[in-house]
Formats: sequence, C-alpha cells, structure tokens
Amino acid sequence: MSDTTPKIEPASTTPPDIDVTGSCVGCGGDVAVRFTGRRATGLCRKCGFVSHSLVHQHDDGHVVFEQLVRAAA
Repeated sequence: MSDTTPKIEPASTTPPDIDVTGSCVGCGGDVAVRFTGRRATGLCRKCGFVSHSLVHQHDDGHVVFEQLVRAAA
C-alpha cells in the first residue's frame, strides 16, 4: 500500500526580510515579515496570525514598524 497523505511544502523557501521577536498581537509570538514598498505583511510563526503593517523611517534614522490591528465583533 502506498502512502497517499499529502505533503505540505512551503510556498516560498526564501527567508523573510526580518523577524520581529514577540510582536504578534494575538499570542506574543515571533512574526516573520516581508516588505513590499512601504507596506509589510507579517505571519506569526506560532499561531499563524496574518498582520499588515506600515514601515517608515524617522529623520534620525530609526525605522518604525507599525502593525495595523483590526477587530471584528
């Protein structure tokens, strides 16, 4: 008998642009972030929460990473 269990493979094998430790708004896990222009998309490695973020740089050189939090009732 052959094993017919599907094997899950990652959609991309390239690493994320940055990892943000302890920044998941859902569980506090680490978030892997990919940048597309001034926007970023994060995926929590622990709970799978997907976040959309904005990234900008201050005049003094500091980079600010802001997660856009949305809630539904």
